Amino acid sequence: VVKLFKENNVVEIIKKRDEAESKLIYGDESAALALVNETRKLLSTVPTKSREDETTKKTVTDALDTIMKRLERWQTVAPEMIARLTEAAPEATADHLVMIDGAMLAYGRDDSRLYRIDPKTKSVSVQTRPERLKFIRATTPKEQDVTLFLTDNNGIAAYDKKTQTVSSRDLAQNELPIADIIVYSQRLYTLVKQDGQIYRHNKTQTGYDKGGQWLKHADPTLATAVSFAIDGDLYALTASGTIHKYAAGRPETFAIKGLSPEFTAPTQLWTYNGVAYLYILEPGARRIAVLNKDGVLVKQYTAKEWQNPTGMIIDEEKKVGYVIDKTIVYRFTL
Repeated sequence: VVKLFKENNVVEIIKKRDEAESKLIYGDESAALALVNETRKLLSTVPTKSREDETTKKTVTDALDTIMKRLERWQTVAPEMIARLTEAAPEATADHLVMIDGAMLAYGRDDSRLYRIDPKTKSVSVQTRPERLKFIRATTPKEQDVTLFLTDNNGIAAYDKKTQTVSSRDLAQNELPIADIIVYSQRLYTLVKQDGQIYRHNKTQTGYDKGGQWLKHADPTLATAVSFAIDGDLYALTASGTIHKYAAGRPETFAIKGLSPEFTAPTQLWTYNGVAYLYILEPGARRIAVLNKDGVLVKQYTAKEWQNPTGMIIDEEKKVGYVIDKTIVYRFTL
């Protein structure tokens, strides 16, 4: 090691590696991550002229990889398959999940069916959805009394858990497309990207009213928002992987800390009142990242079985999570 690094005048590589390990031991993860990145950059400049050089370089690289695994907080889970939708309907293309009162519903914009999955028995029942409705997003409130679907005609539909039927509900709103919906404290919140606004709608006898602007001032950064969640405060996830936080309709400072690799194309964010963490799904990275509500990375879940997970459900209380991946529904332990 000394010979290789002395010849290339970069003895500091060893020092930086050792310092990174020391910072990690003492809990200074930000400093450890910065040192690992610096060491990798220096290591890339070192030529390998012999097999001994290659072995030495690999030893240092492996040490850095070990540090990174601890810093990135990866946890590879062994998921259990609980449903394969194509066994119930060979042409299934559902790619999203929502849960109501212990049962899961799988749905997708281009799938004409709604799939009800019992996680206990692993049984799947198939229901043809109303022909005119295409389901985009779904939300179930804490009361577990109804699941609302956002439809492609900028409307909403309600799933009745007793009759297991779906029917349209009124939503008086402007003509701009709704990107996502959340029911929180008996009110419906809608994300409208084009005017950078979150709307809050009160319940009526037949659905929800036109509502009013929840944000005190429109936020142009919501033009790239892909998902949002509410726990009293509101968190909006953008396509590039930033998270914007709002309290009482006003923006608050929020930054993601310790996440590596950074998000490039996340699609879903979830939390709720009484839930400790933020959960972010990134299909291309085959991961669910878990942040505390100060934005600090807590854990990252992945699985060898996952290829492109497109929908998730998290049940913190029962310490279980679900994903749907290419019409297969998996369950894993948190």
